[in-house]
Formats: sequence, structure tokens, C-alpha cells
Amino acid sequence: MATIYENGQLGFSSCPFFCYAFRVLSAGRQEDLSMKVNVKLVGAFRLGRFKEESRDYRSGTRIQDVLDSLQLPEQILGIVLINGVHAELDDLLHDGDSLTVLPILDGG
Repeated sequence: MATIYENGQLGFSSCPFFCYAFRVLSAGRQEDLSMKVNVKLVGAFRLGRFKEESRDYRSGTRIQDVLDSLQLPEQILGIVLINGVHAELDDLLHDGDSLTVLPILDGG
């Protein structure tokens, strides 16, 4: 049985329905909170890490968050690409994106 309180909140006194509804809503929220991003490291960034890996991140993750989680040295950070297009560190990532991280290139 549903009850609407004076403050406008909805309460349930019937546990079977409430428990089912809670599980359904919770499952939907969990799906919204995670996404897969393919991360490709180039050059010196691969040392002690990986070449390419599909990783899980929370929705709303920025490129800077990924770099921080991987503990990549910012002093040698060159270019970052999302799906092959130049990107900024504050850009948001989305499910299915491919992030490529390149160090500064030196030489001649």
C-alpha cells in the first residue's frame, strides 16, 4: 500500500512491492553509473602499465580523472585524443569512447 506524506514523499507499507521496485530502480542507477572506455597508452606511458585496455569508469569521468587514476606523469603529457580527435583534460568521457594518451615527443 502506498502512502503520500504531507511533505510529498511517497512511502510503501507493502514490502514485496517496495523491495521489488527498489531492486529495479537500483539496477537502473548502477548501469547509469558505469561505462567502458578503451584506454590506449603510447610510448613511455606504457612502461609498467599496459598498451591498450578496456576499463570501467563512473559516468561523468573526465580525461584528467583517468590520468590521475593511472598516475601518469603530467610533465611529459603531450596529446590526448578521444575517438581520434584532439581533446582537453576537462572533457567528459562517454561509454564506448576510445582514449589515447601520448607523451611529449622529442627528437628530430
